Amino acid sequence: MDEIPLERRRMLAAEMLLRSERPMEISRRTGLSLPTLRNYKALLDGGGPDALARLGPHGKKSRLDDNAQSWLISAVKHSPELHGFSTPVWTVDQVRSVILARYGIQYSSSHVARMMRDWGLGYRLTYTSVVTEAKGRAQRRLSVSGEISTHGFLRLDRAAYVHLIDRWTYDAESLRSVEA
Repeated sequence: MDEIPLERRRMLAAEMLLRSERPMEISRRTGLSLPTLRNYKALLDGGGPDALARLGPHGKKSRLDDNAQSWLISAVKHSPELHGFSTPVWTVDQVRSVILARYGIQYSSSHVARMMRDWGLGYRLTYTSVVTEAKGRAQRRLSVSGEISTHGFLRLDRAAYVHLIDRWTYDAESLRSVEA
């Protein structure tokens, strides 16, 4: 469904909404989320199909202009430590706070994560809950006898393993950029 342009899927959704088809069916056929369909329905009720057509090819216009996007992409390509954070890997919340501090715009965590993925920077992010969980579990395991194997290795659960993989990916990307 993603290969069909958003404008076409939007118009198909408008036609289906005007025929009072069920939102779940519209969502399934168009690949649009239920919250998006609710927004489209409100626009249709307020201004008809022309109101949806005015949204443009990619939905609402970004509140970050081209210069702001360019600066943010550059910032995320570098260490968060350059922006006063104590971790070598960006978290979604750190990117959110940089956007808020510099531009006064507050985005949800999911929106920031999607922007980073859309810009090809998803590999630069780690998620706070995963990092916090992994650190907490690693600390608990170190304090509990029997959690370190007979070979001296710390047994990792999935969250800690994901954090280590993210960390390795970050280091591998850093090395590639240095080699280039």
